[in-house]
Amino acid sequence: MPQMVRAAFRAMGTRVRCIAPLGHAAVDPAVERVRATFQREERRFSRFRGDSELSRVNATAGSWTTVSPSFAELVRFALAAWDRTAGRFDPTLLGVMIAAGYDRDFDEIVAGARAELRASSPAGGAGDVRLDGCRLRLPDGVALDLGGVAKGWTVDRATAVAIATGLPWALIDAGGDLRLAGDPPPGGIEIAVEDPEASDTDVGRI
Repeated sequence: MPQMVRAAFRAMGTRVRCIAPLGHAAVDPAVERVRATFQREERRFSRFRGDSELSRVNATAGSWTTVSPSFAELVRFALAAWDRTAGRFDPTLLGVMIAAGYDRDFDEIVAGARAELRASSPAGGAGDVRLDGCRLRLPDGVALDLGGVAKGWTVDRATAVAIATGLPWALIDAGGDLRLAGDPPPGGIEIAVEDPEASDTDVGRI
């Protein structure tokens, strides 16, 4: 196994871990840039912040509004995923999530709530969302929840930032959304796969 350094911080309701080569000069600046990336995107996509871009967009449902290029990019990705999965992934289920009790940061939700979030059939209003460049219109009564997909999207950008800082490789793990970028370290990195029904148990290692 390679020698590694680990740095961690909290963002987007989870623990974010940065893993990089031990002793490399770019580690500290890379970690700070990764942290800044998560902070910026949390300000953009958090539904728990009244001043986020997402909250502003949800408040304008029923009319056209201008969004940032990054916001438009993620909405476009989410709508494409909705189409590819025939509605099984739906970024417009915020009302359903709140009704199921997911009205607080995930850290405050009891583990048993997970089963309550399994919808029996597709629902929501993704098919009526309109996106034209950076202009977005949500139907009346429809609100976006991009939290899960935004986290993975941010991990992708954070790993790119870490490599651009000068690291030969970096691994970013945000609550299981994980990406390794750069030239793989000699010997590789062992990653445990958590049992989704028992967080203190691993079902395997890769």
